[in-house]
Parts: sequence; structure tokens; C-alpha cells
Amino acid sequence: MTRKRIIALLLVLLLSASVLASCETKPINADTEPDSVTDAATDTETAPDTDGQTSTEAQTTPAPETDPLPELIKRISISELMADNRTLSHGCTDDWVELYNDEDEDVVLDSFYLRKGDDDEKPVALDGVTVPAKGYAVITLGEQSAFRLPKEGCTLVLRYKKETVDFMKYDASIGKGSWTADGACASPTPGFPNTLSGLAEYSESLTLPQLYISEVMSSNKKYMPQDGKYYDWVELCNGGDAPLHLSDYYLTDKYSELGRYRLPDKDLPAGGYIVIFCSGTDKDGHAPFKISSDGEELYLSKDGAVTDYFAVPSDLKQNESCGRYGVSLRYYDSPTPGKQNGEGYGKALAAPSASVPSGNYNAPFSLSLNGDGKIYYTLDGTEPNEKSEMYQRPIQIDRMTSIRAVCIDGGRVSEFSSFFYTVGIEHTYPVVNVAIKEEYLTGEQGVLVNISKEYEHEAFVTMFDGSVELFSAPCGFKLHGNDSKEGNKQNFQLRFRSKYGLGTLDYPLFDNREYTKFNSLILHGGGEDYKFAGFRDELCTSLVDGLTALDVQACRPIVLYLNGEYRGYYWIRERIDAQYCANRLGVSKESVNLLHTYGTVSSGDNTEYLALLKFCQRNDLRDEENYKYVMDRIDATSLMDWYICRAYLADMDLANVKFYQSDEGDGKWHWCFFDLDWAFYHNNTKSISKVMPNNGCHTMIRALLKNPEFKDAFIKRCAELLKNVLTEERVLEGLEYYKAQIAPEFDATIKKYRLSASTWQHHIDMITNFVKDGVRYREMLTSVKDYFSLSDEQMTLYFGS
Repeated sequence: MTRKRIIALLLVLLLSASVLASCETKPINADTEPDSVTDAATDTETAPDTDGQTSTEAQTTPAPETDPLPELIKRISISELMADNRTLSHGCTDDWVELYNDEDEDVVLDSFYLRKGDDDEKPVALDGVTVPAKGYAVITLGEQSAFRLPKEGCTLVLRYKKETVDFMKYDASIGKGSWTADGACASPTPGFPNTLSGLAEYSESLTLPQLYISEVMSSNKKYMPQDGKYYDWVELCNGGDAPLHLSDYYLTDKYSELGRYRLPDKDLPAGGYIVIFCSGTDKDGHAPFKISSDGEELYLSKDGAVTDYFAVPSDLKQNESCGRYGVSLRYYDSPTPGKQNGEGYGKALAAPSASVPSGNYNAPFSLSLNGDGKIYYTLDGTEPNEKSEMYQRPIQIDRMTSIRAVCIDGGRVSEFSSFFYTVGIEHTYPVVNVAIKEEYLTGEQGVLVNISKEYEHEAFVTMFDGSVELFSAPCGFKLHGNDSKEGNKQNFQLRFRSKYGLGTLDYPLFDNREYTKFNSLILHGGGEDYKFAGFRDELCTSLVDGLTALDVQACRPIVLYLNGEYRGYYWIRERIDAQYCANRLGVSKESVNLLHTYGTVSSGDNTEYLALLKFCQRNDLRDEENYKYVMDRIDATSLMDWYICRAYLADMDLANVKFYQSDEGDGKWHWCFFDLDWAFYHNNTKSISKVMPNNGCHTMIRALLKNPEFKDAFIKRCAELLKNVLTEERVLEGLEYYKAQIAPEFDATIKKYRLSASTWQHHIDMITNFVKDGVRYREMLTSVKDYFSLSDEQMTLYFGS
């Protein structure tokens, strides 16, 4: 079973409000404070420090003596907790804490209480609660409790009188997984061991509510067409013995909007089914949202309370559904919308494995493929099936070879595996190979030969470093860029979509990024600069990365192959999409509004931005109230940095602008810095005015600069960047760094694309001369002085002598 399917199976088991006994199990009187606990101001508190050790903080009055901690009590521990609960684990959406008794006899928790380790809030008393021998008690922390578990994380402390018995520290919670002493776990098991067997026991204890989500399809191209179109859908079932009125219930994909879609005003008979189309429209019988093929959560609610929860897995293939068979999650190759679910399959057939990992090897070798059922494979990048070559004996690897393989056992089909080998070829940097049908590259609808039409085709990408495979995944493959498409060294996108078998790549690809999830990546070969320096964009963006308020795309040098054909040095890079923005802000990608140019939508909605732009056009931002209105809605430093850095680097390709916002974050607009293939060309003293032409793209900055406070901040920011970031020394250091990066593959790449080494050297000299001997710094000072009409004295105040 694949890891993603295991996680999906775990998550969907968080079922309904009647899943367990009820939220009233193990009731706690949150208004009762233990007599033995004195006010925090006169108490001596022992609580864990951030390093997990205990510390004693002396207060104004010495604490009374306490009894030694009874040996029996030492065996009580915090075994699991759920903060910011949005599932139905433990039968409700209240937070909860699970306690475990490691003794052979029951323990009554008189004089025990829970509190947040660094908080003086009223504790939650546990008097009267019994933890059975070798068993669990689940403490519910609801609206009436003295406190709930903060979603940003804290240290929860279990105390007996004045003594700390146990504690658990947890980090920021997304409200879907629980925490154990070993860290976050994928699926809560309240009242049961935190093991796979405990999960199985927990699962067997579950029951379904009367109305429940029985089947879901998130990528439909085949079933139940509506006016010739196919939509995602959710099937609901009345599992009770009596009819129910549907309009008493609501369906949503957002926990924060439980009333998003009211079900139709009609009865659903006992044992009956209804299919709700999730088209994102307001048609009758259609929910106003779509189901993400990358996986998400669905909720049924009644009277403002969640009654059912369903975690849609991220590995659903196109035209494949998932649903409930009893209380188990099953996958269906042949969905049954509006009808009872069959047994389906829960354990996915494992993809084939290889006896030798992808990589470069010095000598030829024999490769064995292993897997259940029959194994079929191809060597031409095509998707294997039962008509492909069946594996019967080891494959001889004596040259560059790309293999795709699949296991088929009756009606079960595994995910695809891809393996790529080079023999006797050494590379300094990791190798990326894209395996794809040759017709998808050069055929009538081939990616490489269609410049005006953006064809995207299924492929398989493998990345390895030496003989170590870094990742291997199905993806879509397409051209990237605008004018750069016409060059010989084209740029490409890798698009991870569930219809190809993987909605999100999860791999720590970049050392300077903490996040690991990517919906798409770019294979960048220099863009329009490929014939010249070859790395202008990488140089410029790395110059400002982490030192400004700009968002840039991380990059990593690679050697690219297409179907085993050498394509030269490239960089694998982030692509600016909704997932990228979500990664940067730490929000959900569904909350992201990503726009470009004049406010055109890439993802989300542009209503608020266009209204803000219109406000800037129609109002005088010298007015303090008007100015504050705009400043509250933008990351002003990000906006300033975009113009200052663009001006310094003198790239005047100004229309390709991207900016984004999320209400789950700070709610402000942030600017991305990218597409600098034409930097370091235009030495002049008019750069500030040139990056702010009088058109719609630049309305906001021109309006803001009329405000004296913003103008002053802009000039000060310019001085700061010219002193610390946009310096001759840093540009020249970056230039040497990227020259060294391409050096191992330089000659082979020049030969591959018939490029000119002398032209390349001319552009390296051009970049050097652009900043050498303080030329660019002086030009920028002149540009700032002229644009803002500053006196010599003012220039000295801002920039020094």
C-alpha cells in the first residue's frame, strides 16, 4: 500500500457525531478548581521549559509542602491530544486529551488537573475521572471548559496537586491530525493505542450517522454528464430506518463555512442515495464549490454542528472514486453514483520495484523488476499496459535507458514506476530525466514543436544524484514561457495533477526552503538569456532572496535529459502558482488570490484588488485616512522592493508582474520578483522613472509616492538596499557563483545548441561592467535625485556623503 493511500485510509476513519459514545464520555466539570491549587500569584509552579526539562519559578509566597508523588500516580501519562479539532474523532469537534494508565489497577484522578504550562488560566479539574488499568480516558475540552487547546501550539501539563506528572508539547495544529509523545500522527485514535492495531480497533468501534457521505469523485471525465459536461460529485446515503429531510443539512468543503451549501428541499427515504454535483455554480442540485483533486475535507452539518466528515484522498486517479464500505475507505475503478457501494479495493497494488536504483553506473548490469501480479514495461517513455512487453527475465542495461513499469493483477492496477540509468556518464549535479512518448514531444501535438498552442502531455520525471534516486513521479509536461518558447533551449513545466497519479509532489527539493509541497515546477534553461549569459534570472533573484520582502523562486542546478537525450545544464525551480503562494504564507492554496499584470486572475479572485486599484485612481493618498486604507491592504515594503530592485537591475520588461493575497494570512498583497532575463542591459540614470510608466500596472505606486510619508520611506528603503543588498560586491560574487555552476556542463551545452562561447563571454563582461567601479550605484543616486527632485543636502541625509 502506498504511503498516500495509507494516510487517506487513516484520515477518512474520522467519521460522525455518533462515531463514539458521545462528547459527554468522561465528563469534566470545567468550573471546578482543585482545592489544592492556590492562586498562581502565590504558588510555586513547576512546568516544562522549552527544552523539555522542568523548572521551578519562585513566586512571592512560598508554596506549602506537598506529599511525595505516589508511585501509582507516576504511571499516568498524556498519550495523545487533538487541538483545533475539525474532524469527528471522539464523536465531536471539541478538542480532547487522552490519558493512559500503565498500572495494573484503576486510578481515580482526584486532585489531578490539566493546565497550559506557561499560562495562568484556570485549570481543568479531573476529579472523579477514572483511568482503567492499562487503559485510556479521553478528556473533552469544549466550549464550557476552562480552556481549549490553542491551535498555535503550547505545552499541556498534567499535574497532581503541585507536582507535574507529565506534559506534552505540540506545535501549530491544522486541526486534522492528533499529537502523541512522538510528534504529529496522521490519524487520531482516542481511547485506543497509537498503533496500526489500535487504529484498527478504533475503526471497528465506529458507527455511521443517519446521513453520511458514501462516495466521492474529484476528477470526473466519464460519469453522469450534465449538459455535456462532467463535474465532481458527492454521493450521500440515508443509512437510517426512516426518511429524513435533506434541507436540514448542509454540505461544505470549508470547516469555517459550514452553511456553504444547503441540501435540496426534499425527503430522502431510508436506504436512499442522492448525488450532489460540485460544479462551483449555483445550478439546482449543484454545490458552489469544486473538490480539489489534491485532496481535501468535506463536512455535513446540521444546526451548526458537524455530523459527518470525509477526507478525500489526494491520490484519486481520473474517473476513480472513493467511498465507504461499512466504515472502511475503499477505492473504486467502476464508481456507482446513486447506488450502493461494492467492496472495491482498499489495499493498492504496489508499484514495481527495481533491483538497482536509478542513477549513473560505471559498467553495464542486469536489472530485475519485482512486484505482485504480472509486470509490464516500456522503454520509450510510453505508459505501460497489458499490451506492453511483459517482464519475464532481467533487462540488460548497457546504455542510457528509461523504463516505465506497472503491476497488473486481475482488476487491480498499480501506480507506475519509472527508472532511468546512465552508464559511464558522470555529472557534477543531479540528473533529471523526463520519460514521455516521443509523439508527445515531436508529433502533431508535440510539446517541442507547438509554440502557439500550449499542449500538456502525461510524462514521468525522475531525479537522481549519482546512484541515489531523489524522487520519481508522474506529471504533466509542457512548455514554459512566452518568447523563450521560440528558442532552441526551451523551458518546461512539470505539472503534478491527480489525473496523472499524483496531485502534489512532496519532497525537500530546495535547501533554502522549509516547505516541501509543490503542484508544479519549472525546468529553466536560461529563458531568453540562454544564448547569452544563460543565468541572468537566477543571478538576479538569488541576489534579493531572503534579504528583501520579495518572493522569488528557489533554484537548483541540474542536468536535463528528455527520454534519455542530453539537453544540457538547467535549473529546477519553483513555479509561482497558488501552492507556491500558500507555501510562502503558510495558508491553504484555496485561500490564495494570485493575480498578474493589470489584475488578471491566475487563481482565486481579483475583486478586492481591482477595487483597491480603483481607490488609488480616484482618491488623493496624501489624505491620511485614504493612505491608511491602502497601506492596510498591501505589504508596502514588498511593493517598494519590487520597483527599487527592478530599477537597479535595469530590466524593463515591466508587464510581467505577479502578486498575491490570502485572508488566511495577513490579508495583504505581496509582490513576486521574477522574469529578469533582460537585466544588466540598460545603464542609464533614468531607471526610477522608467520602472514607473504611467499605465495601469503602476497606478498604485505612482499614487502612493504622492504621499510624503511613503515617498520618504521609499527613498530610505532605496538607500538601505543600495548599501546592503544591491551592491557591486554581491553582484560580482553572484556572477562568479553561477559561472562555476554551469562550468561542468558548459562545453557540452554550447555544443548541443550550437552557441557561441565568445558571445557568452561578452555578456559576462557586460554584467561585470554594469556594476564595476561603482558605476551602477552612482547612476541609481542620480536617478533617485532627479526623479524626486532632491537637493544635495537631502541626498546627503538619505545616502550619506
